[in-house]
Amino acid sequence: LGDMYLYGFGVEKSGKQAVFWLEKGVEKGYWRSLNALGDMYRLGEEVEEDGKKALSLYRKAEEMHSREALTSIGFMYYAGQGVDFDEGKAFSYFRKAAGAGDLDALFMMGRCYMEGSAVEKDDRKAADCFKETADRGYPMGMWALGQSYLHGIGVQRDEKKAVALYQKAAGMNLAAAYSALAQCYRYGAGVTEDKAAAVEMYKQAFALGQGLAADEIGTMYLVGNEILPNVAEAFRWYEKGAEMEEAASWYHLGICYAEGLGTEINRDKALEYLYRAYAAEYPGALEYITDNMQIRLQ
Repeated sequence: LGDMYLYGFGVEKSGKQAVFWLEKGVEKGYWRSLNALGDMYRLGEEVEEDGKKALSLYRKAEEMHSREALTSIGFMYYAGQGVDFDEGKAFSYFRKAAGAGDLDALFMMGRCYMEGSAVEKDDRKAADCFKETADRGYPMGMWALGQSYLHGIGVQRDEKKAVALYQKAAGMNLAAAYSALAQCYRYGAGVTEDKAAAVEMYKQAFALGQGLAADEIGTMYLVGNEILPNVAEAFRWYEKGAEMEEAASWYHLGICYAEGLGTEINRDKALEYLYRAYAAEYPGALEYITDNMQIRLQ
């Protein structure tokens, strides 16, 4: 019942009801309820984010031999959320959970190998982790292995294999895979270059919640060397990206307002969006404010 209320499966979505029923499950010692409620507090879903409360719930689920709890505790050490940042402990938890069959944990082991977090950087081992998750039907693993093949990281470069993996993950509604396919069609990597197909792939990624895809469409319309230029469409797509709190879109929307691209010049709105981009540490935002808006931020 808790999950049904949290995600609106067959009932009206209600965070309050989700917490109520999950707490009932916790009282009865159900490990699924412990994990689900822990996730809500860790991610701040329908409740105020509380890392310490999340960790306490995960610890109880860990005592019940929940591999999902091990992965979640690993995430907390990896992000320094509710506990002190400790990549060594994070990797240890990921490895233990992966050994119990958790694909999220195995994927995170791959990331650790790729980043050199707590272990020596090893692109081959990273690719091996991604491949194992991909072979077991994990869409993010398919995408990550596709990235490895596209760039020749840990494996021999093979753009066609990358595209095949992206297509498989996109078939499982992974936004990142649609965006990766868009890049392949845009630049002719592993497929015949097709700008119109690239736009359609970006639209699919956007529909699945990726704000950066909207920004990419906006830029294609604004620059106009890939598709017919249309500043009004560029502005519209930048607005869509900005609504999803995409820093790149804040930056580009600010420039549109500053220069009257697809809209009337509005200095106040330009500064508002450019400052948001600057606060999000988007490259170039500070320079544009300083050089073009003649304002120096302290």
